[in-house]
Amino acid sequence: MDKHISAVAYIHMGLAILGVVFGGLLMFILFGTSLIANALPATIALNLIAIIIGIFVVFKNMVTIVGAIGLLSRKNWGRIMILVISALDILCIPVGTAIGVYSFWTLLNEESVEIITGKSRWPKQ
Repeated sequence: MDKHISAVAYIHMGLAILGVVFGGLLMFILFGTSLIANALPATIALNLIAIIIGIFVVFKNMVTIVGAIGLLSRKNWGRIMILVISALDILCIPVGTAIGVYSFWTLLNEESVEIITGKSRWPKQ
């Protein structure tokens, strides 16, 4: 399971880096489009949309990168952050769903919990 934990962290980190790049590209396109528009309300609306999307995308992906780094360091807070991000990713059908399910399968596994926290979820009998 140790390799699966690292794989989940690297997958989330890679997707977050791609998300920052594509989010920046989308912001650039929206700002560029607003320069072409001759109407002031359209320019203001496109600039506002670009700023809101940019802030959301950068924030979400930075949180994902921090969680992936925590997961690579085998910190429990990193595992919890990636589980929350995976719950959001499940809504992005089909790739996000596959990654979310794989992340849940890996990070909720008993062996993974023991590797990360150093203790079992269930008492030994």
